[in-house]
Amino acid sequence: VTFNGVNAGSANSWADTRILIDVPPGAVSGNVVITVNGIEGYPYSFTIRPNITGINPACGSIGDEVTITGTSFGDSQATSTVSFAGVDAGTAISWSDSQIVINVPAGSSTGDVVVTVNGIASSGFAFEVIPHIDSISPAEGPVDDTDHGGTTSSVVTISGTAFGNTSGSSTVSFGGVLAEEHDYVSWSNTEIQVKVPYDAVTGNIVVTCAGHDSNGVYFIVTGEGEIIIQ
Repeated sequence: VTFNGVNAGSANSWADTRILIDVPPGAVSGNVVITVNGIEGYPYSFTIRPNITGINPACGSIGDEVTITGTSFGDSQATSTVSFAGVDAGTAISWSDSQIVINVPAGSSTGDVVVTVNGIASSGFAFEVIPHIDSISPAEGPVDDTDHGGTTSSVVTISGTAFGNTSGSSTVSFGGVLAEEHDYVSWSNTEIQVKVPYDAVTGNIVVTCAGHDSNGVYFIVTGEGEIIIQ
C-alpha cells in the first residue's frame, strides 16, 4: 500500500476486503494505491492532516525564532501557512516535512499555533507570547492621588507588544507595587494607560501576562520622601 508514492510497509491486518495499516512517515496528501501481485488498484484520494508535536521554546516574545516540529508539513512552504493566535507568521526561515523554523509575528498574542497545508489545518498547539515594553511616557512623575481625595492626576502610557486585548488577570507593577483595577485607564495589545499607583515607588515598570513578566523599564516616582507641612 502506498500513500502518494510512499510505501506504508507491513499492514496491521490484511484480508480480501479490508486492510488496516498505519499512515507512513513522510506521506503527504494524495492517492492511496494498493498493489497486489504487481497489479495496481484504482487510486483513492486521501488527505493527510499536518500535526504539530512540539514548539521550542514554548513561549517567546514578538520576533523571536521558534522551531515547530511535527509531521506532514510538506517539503517546502509554497502556499502553506503558520499562524499564531490567528495571526499569519508569513515566510518561514526554513521548512521541511517535519520541522518549521519561523519568527513570532507582530500582533500575535498567547494562543494556538496552527500549521495549514493545502488548505488543511492542524490541531492548535498552545504557545505563550511574552509581553515586551518598548517605551514608557513619561519616564517620571508623581503618584496619582485622585482616588484618595487628592487632585494630582498622573498617568503613564506603556507602549509595546503582546499585552493582550484586555487586562483580564494581567497586571502592571511600579517598583514591585501592583496597580489596582481602578488605576487602569485603557488596555490594548500594544498600549496600556495606567495611573501611577498611590503606593508606587521608584523602580521598574513590569507588565505581567499569563504568568510571564515583560522586561522592566525604569520609572522615577517624584516627590518620594518629601515632608509636607500644612
